Amino acid sequence: MKRICLFTAFITLCTLIMTGCEKDPAAGLAKSKTMMIKASIYNPINEGKALWLEGDNIRIFSNQDVVGIEFVAKEGGLPKISFIGPVTEGDQFYGIHPYSLEGAFDGSSLSLQIPVQQPASFWPMAGKGTKETGMDFKGVGALLSLNMVGQGIVSTVKVEGTDADGNTALFSGPGKVDMNTDFPVLQIPAGGESYVERVVDLALNNEAKKVYVLIPPGNYQSLNITLTSSIGETFSKEEALVNLTAEQILNINMDVDFQAVAQPVDPDLSIAGLANCYVVPMEGEYSFATKLINNTVLSGDGADFLWTDVAYEWTSDNSEIQSAVSPQNAEYIIKNIAYDAQEGRISFTATGNVGNAVIALYNTTGGTRTIVWSWHIWVAGKSTDQMKVDWVSKNLAAKSQSLAWLDRNIGAINTVGENVGASGLLYQWGRKDPFVGSRLLRSSGTEPDAFGDRTLPVYTNPDFGSGFSVENTLVSISEVVKNPMVFYSSGGNWATDIPTTAWGDDVAPFSTYAGYLDGTDAIHNYTHSIRNGLKSIYDPCPPGYRVATSDEMWLSFTSVWGGTGGIQYPAWPDNVSSTGSSSTNSRIVTDYNDPSISIVLPKSGHRDGGKLASVGTAAYYWTSTINPENNYAFRNVVGATEIRVDAGGSFAIARPLRCVAE
Repeated sequence: MKRICLFTAFITLCTLIMTGCEKDPAAGLAKSKTMMIKASIYNPINEGKALWLEGDNIRIFSNQDVVGIEFVAKEGGLPKISFIGPVTEGDQFYGIHPYSLEGAFDGSSLSLQIPVQQPASFWPMAGKGTKETGMDFKGVGALLSLNMVGQGIVSTVKVEGTDADGNTALFSGPGKVDMNTDFPVLQIPAGGESYVERVVDLALNNEAKKVYVLIPPGNYQSLNITLTSSIGETFSKEEALVNLTAEQILNINMDVDFQAVAQPVDPDLSIAGLANCYVVPMEGEYSFATKLINNTVLSGDGADFLWTDVAYEWTSDNSEIQSAVSPQNAEYIIKNIAYDAQEGRISFTATGNVGNAVIALYNTTGGTRTIVWSWHIWVAGKSTDQMKVDWVSKNLAAKSQSLAWLDRNIGAINTVGENVGASGLLYQWGRKDPFVGSRLLRSSGTEPDAFGDRTLPVYTNPDFGSGFSVENTLVSISEVVKNPMVFYSSGGNWATDIPTTAWGDDVAPFSTYAGYLDGTDAIHNYTHSIRNGLKSIYDPCPPGYRVATSDEMWLSFTSVWGGTGGIQYPAWPDNVSSTGSSSTNSRIVTDYNDPSISIVLPKSGHRDGGKLASVGTAAYYWTSTINPENNYAFRNVVGATEIRVDAGGSFAIARPLRCVAE
């Protein structure tokens, strides 16, 4: 392959004598010493047109100064400019660019941190020289030039691979550059990361779009490039037997079509089963029967959207939402909503944009709409079959069983842990109606106002009122279903008559929570068969799925001991492997039998009294089971460092949900 020099900077060093700064008693002269560095830069990617900017900085070391001193460009707009900094003692000089790499020098090697999340235009250089010869800077890495055409929006680019011996290659983390060689080369020693990733927000079409990713030079048995779309779909390409030298570009052409991943479903969404939530994978014409899960026929005067996601302004790394695009488009997710009373069906058009919307069947009296029932339309960009994961944990394997789960929270549009699109919607226990979550990955404390500025902005239909609200006076469930955007909360309840079977299970059959966990309960414990639930008329999961029982949730995902009063229970260690940290927005659990299968559980927080809390630090996933000891619903806690069982929580708190197959 042709070797191309990307950036070359030739630097000359000289000392300037300036007066008026410091009195020298011996010489009787006023003088100050400053070193000036002239640097040239060349970049063939932009046809040789690369300019230094005012404020650009480099870090200079010497054989007598291994700490490093900052030199700053005092002008800009030219390919060759002067950098100014304090005089550095020594006769051999070394340098790195950019200064932000915070490198160190041990007398022979430069150490620098190569970020896992690689910024745009990332090109580290290292140089050495003397005052007499000047400094010759060279690029220390190689570039992959990804030339992409196709359809969809590329959210992230990830590079992994194997080295010449077939071992996992290292691409980021603590790096070293040997400065005793004529041509310095970046290396990632043991302790580095096995991948490098770039966050992009690139809409593809028939014109090639180019993305550069820097990797260490070397021989690779394989390089694997994975593109992830804005809705969590992936496209991969492998390059075999790659030999890269420093300052070399490897062109990789990629013909991408994320749209081909979406699997079509029957336009009659309820043919797969009656539900309160219907999944739509792609654009098209759809309809569903206006019936409850128990086959009760509902009728009304009309149908319309209640609230809907809209187009959003994302942050530069495409991980959080800043605001809604103005003006808001009420038809961004679905449109052409119609009710056929004779057929008992609601129809609509899906635009193909991913997100969530709620459709209400209503009656009209004196110009006022009264909601009969409402349904959640989840445009996930995938079908439920495509989101299905067959799951085995240690405890499930011991029973020779597996469970099928959706790979994401209800309402999530992707499975990227550090992306707010993976958080999904929030539900009060036993209630079918979804509440929107956070627009942020992480926020401290509790949201100051219910449904305030931390809340994902959605468009609400003014014909049904003024949007999401909080009500502290409880009413019956029959009244609650008429007000799906009202967050009822009082005394830990959201209605006056919440049944223990609201989500299909009931009060747990075991005597004590502790006895269940440690396997000593005489009635029921983890060694017995898994208790299954039923699908109730208030179940918020799509056809073929339901809210999981405590057995199903805990046996599938709990990763550590749980308990109260410092007691540890031996049934749960090593049930699943769980990775993540207090600084990440999710935990990733790995299948017990197949480590290549994993599920992301975002720490999407919850709503208490309508206010968001614990966003980015924890999530309490509801189960359909009630604790016999305190009449609270059981939950599964995704915390900073573990996933553990939990004794329960107030019915009125809205939490995320993960659906299990019926």
